[in-house]
Amino acid sequence: MRVVEAPQIVIDYETGRLAFSTGVKVRSADGARQFSVPILRYEPDTKRLIGEGGARFSQGGTVIAGERIVVDTKAKTVRLSGGMRAHIGK
Repeated sequence: MRVVEAPQIVIDYETGRLAFSTGVKVRSADGARQFSVPILRYEPDTKRLIGEGGARFSQGGTVIAGERIVVDTKAKTVRLSGGMRAHIGK
């Protein structure tokens, strides 16, 4: 389960797609993983969260930043791309 905080959300009831904007924060239910991104959408067909406009992901002491983040909730993977920067440590 994930917790999403966003000032704005648009829900497409026909497709089930969700679009979050104006600064989005997402964290795992246990708080161990989190990321922030300006714009995020949820694609129910693929079970993916796709964030664009500069993403920052953190887990433990590791922080990774990139232009785009794709969280595949089905495969349980996180992929960042574009202008990557990473800080690995405690």
